[in-house]
Amino acid sequence: AAGNDTERRAVAARVAERNDSEPRAVTARVAAGLGRPERRVVVSLVAVGLALAAGALGPGLVALGAGLALAGVADGVLLPAILAVRAGHSRRHERGAVFTTAASLKVGAGAVGAALGGLLVTATGAMSALLAVAALQLAGAAICAVVAAERPANGGHLREGLRRLRVG
Repeated sequence: AAGNDTERRAVAARVAERNDSEPRAVTARVAAGLGRPERRVVVSLVAVGLALAAGALGPGLVALGAGLALAGVADGVLLPAILAVRAGHSRRHERGAVFTTAASLKVGAGAVGAALGGLLVTATGAMSALLAVAALQLAGAAICAVVAAERPANGGHLREGLRRLRVG
């Protein structure tokens, strides 16, 4: 009986590992085809925004589910790209502060966003709120595209690119 239990645990562990790694493999293949991390951020934000809009505007629950699933895949590409951009645009000795500050802002923004999202759903309905979130994703993509275009070609840091954007 002990051998059977050990064998069952080993099989369960292999199944769990396979189920956990397959979505990551899909997003890794998608990300590899998108090039630089800055481009992956922009493309991912556009894909999330369009998928959410399609789900909200689609003809029923199947369209909504498909839109949310596609947004999830696109979002799976987004986080590693954002982390790569942060690492690439910050000086080595500043990375700890950059990553910690970004994580703190993300947690705070998530709490504020949840509260505002609840109010928005109550005021306008779920699909209108989903369209608003989609629009914010697309606006974020546009901002990222402009900032990425302003990055110095010599591999300068984000601060320098933002300074050029404000001055130019």
